[in-house]
Amino acid sequence: PEGVTLSSWDFKREETDEGARITVRMKGEAESSKAVREFKNELDALEVESLDGSDEMSDDAESSAFDEDPRRFKTVKMGAINASKDGSQRFDFDCRSEGPKEEGD
Repeated sequence: PEGVTLSSWDFKREETDEGARITVRMKGEAESSKAVREFKNELDALEVESLDGSDEMSDDAESSAFDEDPRRFKTVKMGAINASKDGSQRFDFDCRSEGPKEEGD
């Protein structure tokens, strides 16, 4: 979003008995702490979209995990917001989601 710059991100996928656990860690800088909070709110509201770009999800196994809760990330945890010497605000987020169990597991 405007006023927010990501400096790094890390993607991790783990298989559990319940399915896939996906973690995305993001670090960056923003013009203000308000911009950081607005970015977090956008991540909280981000929904899974179908692969063909339509608003409708298909009935396959990949989409069924999101039927009850279409949010892309089930949790978005914000770390501390710290002011840097240049006046920008440094931040980090830990975003997590749960996916379906892989076929054949």
